Amino acid sequence: EMNAETKDFYMSLKPLEDRPTHSPLGASGAERWMKCPGSVGLINLLDLPVEESDHAALGTSAHEAGAHALENGLDAWELIGMCFGPNKVDADMAEAIQVYLDECRPYIAMAGDGLADAKIYIEFGASAPQKHPQMYGTVDFGCYLPRTATLIVRDYKHGIGITVEADDNPQLKYYAYLLLQEHPEARTVSIGIVQPRGFHVDGPVREWTTTAEEICQWVEDTLVPAMNRTATDKTLDLGEHCRFCPARIVCPAMEKAM
Repeated sequence: EMNAETKDFYMSLKPLEDRPTHSPLGASGAERWMKCPGSVGLINLLDLPVEESDHAALGTSAHEAGAHALENGLDAWELIGMCFGPNKVDADMAEAIQVYLDECRPYIAMAGDGLADAKIYIEFGASAPQKHPQMYGTVDFGCYLPRTATLIVRDYKHGIGITVEADDNPQLKYYAYLLLQEHPEARTVSIGIVQPRGFHVDGPVREWTTTAEEICQWVEDTLVPAMNRTATDKTLDLGEHCRFCPARIVCPAMEKAM
């Protein structure tokens, strides 16, 4: 049971409503548009409607439920029966969300107890317009520990079929760079995937550690040039990244391959 001070602390973690959310060159699609720059122009040309599959909608609901629990100091079982978007939290979703909560809660506890002067970010919208006008997105969970100059980034994946690797993950490195705009003094960066429903030999939480310098160098040498290419390069390159492309059904390269 929370006392008044603890409740006030959790309420202080509410994300800012006026932060940017989705970008056509966002982190979640980086695997696609970095390898297939023409997909961006094709999607824009066809003016495809943004439709969310049932699986994607379930993931969105799980994200919202997890953020609600973190922001309000709740355990996942307390969410059962509550609706987030089109989906109601059941026992299966709650069990998965609790893994995410257990990964993030120690950092929140550090901030709440005043340890390490930690700074917490939940569903935090951030941007880096000085690098590219479309470089913005929402970080699931972040924490900055100033005493060790360490930035923590955690991304929740509710999917069950495709496991995601943390090592050198472009989506998480993108998110890390966005949070580095809030803490340019950071030296170490820990990025991690939390995927409770997808089997992986390393378990549901996978972590990869790098340096802030390496993240910034990757953005300069790889990410920003890839973002710039999407404005002029119409190359369509097939690969595993096609599975989540909105234009895959009408893609000329896909049609030719078939």
